[in-house]
Amino acid sequence: MSRDPLALSNVVGDVLDPFLKSAAMKVMVDPDAPSPSNPTKREFLHWLVTDIPETANSSYGE
Repeated sequence: MSRDPLALSNVVGDVLDPFLKSAAMKVMVDPDAPSPSNPTKREFLHWLVTDIPETANSSYGE
């Protein structure tokens, strides 16, 4: 059984399709937004930085 927080909280399989992790990444989704009984905004992208060199931090991204 996976101990990954995304798998344990059912984000992978419910919000995200299963995938093989190739890099460390924090997914900014809220599977209960705006509420658990009405999760209409659960796949809203809150924040994303791209093109970050592997040896740099997020301030180098776009």
